[in-house]
Amino acid sequence: MLVNLQQFKQAREILEQGLVIAQEQGDKQAEKEMQVFLKRAVKALEQAAE
Repeated sequence: MLVNLQQFKQAREILEQGLVIAQEQGDKQAEKEMQVFLKRAVKALEQAAE
């Protein structure tokens, strides 16, 4: 469980960085895809915290 939690934390950090880059480059498709995955990672982290 700890490994999965750490992976979700890393995924969240990477996706947040990717979102900034996509926004800077005007890549709306990549931005939307990363937002979806970011929401999933945040939700998984919240569920793991319960």
